[in-house]
Amino acid sequence: MHVQLQNRFSTQFGLVLAAVATAGVIAVTAVRAVGSLPSPSIATPVAAVQPLPLTQGVLPASALHGFVITQRPTTVRSAQTWAARVEHATTPASEAARLERLGFVAGVREQLHGRFQLAAQAVSVVERYRTPAGARAELAYQRTTAETRWAVEHVTPLHGIAIPGAVGWIARGPHIAAVNVMFSVGRDFYIVGSGAAPGTRGAPTADQMIGAAQLENLIANGCVAKPTPTAHQAGQPHGMGGRVMLLH
Repeated sequence: MHVQLQNRFSTQFGLVLAAVATAGVIAVTAVRAVGSLPSPSIATPVAAVQPLPLTQGVLPASALHGFVITQRPTTVRSAQTWAARVEHATTPASEAARLERLGFVAGVREQLHGRFQLAAQAVSVVERYRTPAGARAELAYQRTTAETRWAVEHVTPLHGIAIPGAVGWIARGPHIAAVNVMFSVGRDFYIVGSGAAPGTRGAPTADQMIGAAQLENLIANGCVAKPTPTAHQAGQPHGMGGRVMLLH
């Protein structure tokens, strides 16, 4: 996720965007916070919801106006591959061992790019664990990492996310402006992040990122169906357009 949250997301997304100023790359880990983030409330484990295929758990491009998905995401089922090739962890072996201890099953990372401003980027990540406790442990770990390992000029906690147990923040620095939200639902851990150089036109606002995270939470809980591109959109980048259908 992040764009550069922790090493895992900063390399992985570079939980968020890495060196947007020079490379324009989002790392979900780019959100390591200097200040203390508010303690998330403990969410009741979701036992009744059947997990979606992981590729259905990431955001539809329509969740962020003006963004497209340039490559259809694939599922990674190896903790070692996830740590090395997705998170770009500085110590892949130890990171893979940590994920395996938590019960890592598989993960999907989706990169979104601004259609008219390529410097604006976003990321949607889903990791699945064997148990809801594993997903919550990953959320706690990433929250601690964000608090202790990010050195930026200013970090502001996000309020009003309205997702049980979610943690979010805005990170601002001389080279990056990032918005990140992470939460867990059942056995799945989610990260939604955006990043761009300060002042980049078309970069998502905090409200837009909260809205995207809320949509992902609704999809995860089976409240809405993820949009499917229509036939006339076949020649467009994956994820353009589509309607969200309320299920209950």
